[in-house]
Amino acid sequence: MRRALGWILRRADLRVVVPGLVAFALFAYVVDIASHRDVAGELGGVLGRVGWLAALLAVPYFALRVLSWHLLLDQVGVVVPIRQTVAAFSAGELTKSLPGGVYLETYVLARLERLREREVVAAAVATTGMDVMVGTVAFLAAMALGLPGRGWFRWLLVSVAGAWLVVFGLVWLASRWWRSREHPDGPRWMLVVVRIVGEAARGAARLVQPASARPLTATAAYLVVIAVILWLVLDALGLARVGFSGAVGVIAVVSLANDLLPIPTELGLTEITGVGVLSAHGVPAPDAAVVMLAYRILTTGPLTVVIGVVLAWLRIRSRQPPAPSGEPTEAEWNR
Repeated sequence: MRRALGWILRRADLRVVVPGLVAFALFAYVVDIASHRDVAGELGGVLGRVGWLAALLAVPYFALRVLSWHLLLDQVGVVVPIRQTVAAFSAGELTKSLPGGVYLETYVLARLERLREREVVAAAVATTGMDVMVGTVAFLAAMALGLPGRGWFRWLLVSVAGAWLVVFGLVWLASRWWRSREHPDGPRWMLVVVRIVGEAARGAARLVQPASARPLTATAAYLVVIAVILWLVLDALGLARVGFSGAVGVIAVVSLANDLLPIPTELGLTEITGVGVLSAHGVPAPDAAVVMLAYRILTTGPLTVVIGVVLAWLRIRSRQPPAPSGEPTEAEWNR
């Protein structure tokens, strides 16, 4: 047993294992909080009442997220067919709750389109840009709504956001300084980092322009969609007093926690943050835990089904024979 454990530890990537353990611990803690209630019965009741609505809302949610990423890719100079965007994004969406899983979409897109290094970095910038868009919308919503009885909350948001801006600024300045020194014989890893940071900075600069209003609008729209799902869950559990604005506030704070905290996984962090925000709205912790577990099921389950259907349709389309003359070709469909 000891030898087997040693073999596993030698081959395990701690960058994945540690965040995974943190996510599991946070999620298990939320489940433990909810265990004071009839979790199975209450979750079954929620699924029966609003499950079909959540399933319908999964379609516009997925479509808006794909649209946002496609617009960002185009903005950073990575022009790819919409079909490839959908296929790659679907892979990342299925794994986004895992440590670093969201960047799987960049990897898949790079393989499908055989992207060069500069394009891969730009695609990763577009993927990160989605988080920036979410963070921007969520920051504005959280600043506007605040937290009941938590006067320090807005100051905390400003402080954390400012700290991240300082960190990014220092990294950018350090990379520029290193490039200006022209160290051709420097460590290879440093040269690679400097080159990547430079490409990322150029890609990020393309996102700071009026055209970003389109993906920003799509981002705001899909955040409203998931806020509606949370509001439906609250209503189904008899917690309608929190209100739709309260649901928006929960989604905003949860989104900021996922963006700003150095924990590269949504699983567990989403639930524990949601419990804390709902508690600030006067919801008992066991009830809040049930709400967040139901929210997890209703956002993950239907979305997985939608992605499965989309991938199956794409596979069927790819196997179709060439269209006769006069009908749209494969390349035209890809557009």
